[in-house]
Amino acid sequence: MTPEFKNYKLEELVQAANTIDRQKYPERAREVERLIALRKQEWEGGGFVSSGERRADRTNRWYAVVRRLEFTTVLKLVTAGLGVSMTLWLLLVGIAAVFGADIVAFNGANVHGIKALLVVCAAIVVFVPVLSLVFTIAVYVGLRLYALFRPICVGVIVDSVERSDQATSR
Repeated sequence: MTPEFKNYKLEELVQAANTIDRQKYPERAREVERLIALRKQEWEGGGFVSSGERRADRTNRWYAVVRRLEFTTVLKLVTAGLGVSMTLWLLLVGIAAVFGADIVAFNGANVHGIKALLVVCAAIVVFVPVLSLVFTIAVYVGLRLYALFRPICVGVIVDSVERSDQATSR
């Protein structure tokens, strides 16, 4: 019984292309490559591919199956997510301490006013980069371990095909 590759999702087609025995099943390998090329052609033609299917809402979704993410990519994602949110949270804590909340301590004593804001700014400068790096390393190692067992499927929403072409040419 031959697999129904036309029903496969894009990430499954890519995985099949990487694992198929091309000498034993050359027809299957050609069929998988043809379907991948067809889906890429649909994408370049202004449509989009979502899990191997064309959808009517045209939200410009694209899924890429990757073996490994670069460390710098993970660093950017973690820093953007964790670093920005942590900075905003600490600023809110500092502002609350300026108005008298007992939530900022320095040398074992609660501080208020401008001193609390300075303590929070110092915490932002010291802790946000350090914690972002620590969490980036943890996420990167986790993704590398995960990729040993399964490829990583990354979903991307692009504004337009031209924009995604410019990003890949950099």
